[in-house]
Amino acid sequence: MDNSDSAVFGRDDRSSTTESMASLLLSGWAMMSETCTECHSVPLMRSRDGILKCCGCNREFGGPSRKSQSVDMSTVPAASNTSSGMRIDHHKYRIVEECGLESGLLSDIHGAGGDRALPKNVNLHRPTVVAPVEGRRLQQLCLLRVELTKALDRYIALLHECNENGSMDSQGECTLFDRIERILRLFEMVDSRL
Repeated sequence: MDNSDSAVFGRDDRSSTTESMASLLLSGWAMMSETCTECHSVPLMRSRDGILKCCGCNREFGGPSRKSQSVDMSTVPAASNTSSGMRIDHHKYRIVEECGLESGLLSDIHGAGGDRALPKNVNLHRPTVVAPVEGRRLQQLCLLRVELTKALDRYIALLHECNENGSMDSQGECTLFDRIERILRLFEMVDSRL
């Protein structure tokens, strides 16, 4: 078998592994952060019953039974051998106390004895509202504002183009500035009515 065949078979193995992991996830299994001891790159899947499974090599690790779930996981050995000689790894879960989450550290955010003052609430004053413009009139004013914006953009683009080319005479520039000024006055009038 050449390298291209092994690459194709490797891709098929990965896709079948992914498909089996996806089907397990959809059926309620959880993906663990630990990886298989044999495959090393495939995360283990865990059922609701505590059964661990590797989708890469299809190994199943027996989960704890119902009565052994109350046993402290720190007393369980990390690995044990079954009667068939297959090694079963029991994953040790960290206890919350080992994570370093102490309530004293969290309460120190506001000081040991509450000596740091919390910020006071600030009442927000709403600005006085001008009488709202009626529906149809408001819509017309907004449309007028949009059209004025378009016209202003066109005139500014024309002015910019003429300045770069130097193709406009002083009379044309004055006309263009007058139109821009008229649009700005209309803007001011529309904004005062909104």
